[in-house]
Amino acid sequence: MKILHVINRCKIGDGAAKLLLDIAKRQIKEGYTVEVLALSNSHPSYKDDFVQAGCGFKYLLSDKSCIKNPKLITLLGKVIQGYDIVHTHLFPTFYWVALAKKIYGGNYKLIHTEHAPKNNRQKWWLRFIERYIYKEYDAIVAISEAVKNRMELHLGSSFNIKIVENGIDVSEYVKACPSSRLDLKIPEDAIILTQAARFSPEKDQRTVVKSLLRLPLNYHVIFLGGGELMNDVKTYAVRLTVDDRVHFLGIRDDLPSIFKMSDIIIMSSNFEGFGLAAVEGMAAMKPVIASNIPGLAHIVDGAGVLFKLHDDKDLANKVKSLIEDKQYYNDVSYKCYMRAERYDICNTVHGYSEIYKSVL
Repeated sequence: MKILHVINRCKIGDGAAKLLLDIAKRQIKEGYTVEVLALSNSHPSYKDDFVQAGCGFKYLLSDKSCIKNPKLITLLGKVIQGYDIVHTHLFPTFYWVALAKKIYGGNYKLIHTEHAPKNNRQKWWLRFIERYIYKEYDAIVAISEAVKNRMELHLGSSFNIKIVENGIDVSEYVKACPSSRLDLKIPEDAIILTQAARFSPEKDQRTVVKSLLRLPLNYHVIFLGGGELMNDVKTYAVRLTVDDRVHFLGIRDDLPSIFKMSDIIIMSSNFEGFGLAAVEGMAAMKPVIASNIPGLAHIVDGAGVLFKLHDDKDLANKVKSLIEDKQYYNDVSYKCYMRAERYDICNTVHGYSEIYKSVL
């Protein structure tokens, strides 16, 4: 089977791009011919990782701002022929691919994975366009029950939306060696709380920063990722006079090692379709604390710890409960690891394989 995955870009640090890398690696191991097409180039990019795994990789445009340019329809119409499956990820990629097939035709089957529970397209006056686009797909996949429910609310019940939950290469996190605190300029005796997420309104890093006011001075926070609100969060940390305990490490490709070095992994999101970083933290055998919202609660509840959304006091109390009770800490860490195994990438790839076979 020859598969082409199409995505906006493959920038290091983007959750969907990292997920696609893990999927492609596993699909190649299972004997599929896999290629990836990005609408635009990005820096830093997972390109070398895809190529090293034996996956063909190319991009259409060098300017990232061009992903909303309709001329992509023509470019896509020329390059997505000759595959058995064309599998799209994210907006506007799945719009352009659907229109390319409508105009230029092709014998391939179209699959789309919806990654987000909320987006700016979920407005009543866009439903007609959305339904028109989605009808071009032979299968629509949601990454969680929360995403499926939101899509059905937006599109109506006439669409048969399947669920394939996200996964990670659990072994990558189990085998990782901890990063050096000295290299990262973090005190050796610090209690490290780590969050890996882009700096955007839905990730709510401010609540994590504010929780430091309720924690002893040896508690530090590491933020991994980039985004438009990074400077805002930095300013907020300065205003609360906790900036000496907040470390902004940016976009990195050694996340498993940093998770291994950390004491607790935190996700403070306002909403999540799935919450891949929570699974990654669990796979690193660390306790995960997450905001009690649908996408995250499904993954974390019964293994990790949930706190009230936007409640820095509750978050701080949950953190202290784990650190001050070693047996509780170890119990939660073990449960988290056992939960992570449920989300191994093998299960994700198997779910997609079943869908591919059914549409072919």
